[in-house]
Amino acid sequence: DGGLKVSADKNAVGGIYLKGSEKLAFENNSDFAMTMWIRMTDKQVGDPVIVSNKDWKRGVNSGLALIAAKQFKSRWVKSTPGVSVNVGANGKKRKDLGPYDVAYNAWNFYAVTKDKHGLLRFYQGRDDGYLYMISEDFTGLKFITGLPFYIGQDGTGRYNSCFNGYVD
Repeated sequence: DGGLKVSADKNAVGGIYLKGSEKLAFENNSDFAMTMWIRMTDKQVGDPVIVSNKDWKRGVNSGLALIAAKQFKSRWVKSTPGVSVNVGANGKKRKDLGPYDVAYNAWNFYAVTKDKHGLLRFYQGRDDGYLYMISEDFTGLKFITGLPFYIGQDGTGRYNSCFNGYVD
C-alpha cells in the first residue's frame, strides 16, 4: 500500500512528532510549502488532524492544521468526507480553505503554500488527473506557535480525534 500508516483508537493519542519543527521560522515575509499524499480511511472520528503545529481545541489558535472530516448524516444533511486547511491568529480570528471532497481509501495529493505576500494556496490532485486549487489572502495570520508539527495529531500531541489513514 505504501505510505506511513497513521492509526489511532479512542484511547490513543500522540501522532508522529517531527523533531525540531517547532524551530521553523516561516512568518509573514517568507515562503512556505508543504506537500503530501493522503489516503483516508472511513474510520475518522470527529475532526482529526492530518498535520498540524497548532492547538486544535480552537480554530482561532495560532498555527496551521490540515484536517480530515468524516462523512456524517443527519436529518437535514449528508456530508461528504473532506480535507481542509485552517490557520488561526492569536485566538482572535481564523481562516479556512476547503474542504475538498475525497473518496475513502483513494490516494489524493495535497499541497499548502504561502508566499511572502500572505497568499495561501491549497491544492488537491486527484486520480482523475485534475489539480484543484483554492487561494486566499492570509496576511496577519500566525503560522508560528512554538509547538512542533505532528503527523496525525495537533501540535500538542494530545488532541482527542486522531487521524486514521496513510501519509506519504
